[in-house]
Amino acid sequence: AEPIKTVQLDDATLASYAGTYTAMFNGTDLELAFTVKGANLSGVLVGQGPLTYAPADKTHFQSVEMAGVGIEFVENGFRLSQGGINIDFKRKAQPK
Repeated sequence: AEPIKTVQLDDATLASYAGTYTAMFNGTDLELAFTVKGANLSGVLVGQGPLTYAPADKTHFQSVEMAGVGIEFVENGFRLSQGGINIDFKRKAQPK
């Protein structure tokens, strides 16, 4: 596989994406949590192991381990794209 083209994002940008996001897909609740891991994001879908997401630009990230899995951050959430399927996740409200 060819290496992913990546960019270096500043810490504040990466940190702004960290958090927990939720989505509904085929009647199933999904929850995905991002943490900053060096220059990348580590994303954990509940029930699965962590995947590393490398920044392609300021809002687009690609999975390092799984080719063809990409995320695009939008206001208050992100869109996960995998093999023609798009799932829109919303940022989970933090308990007050």
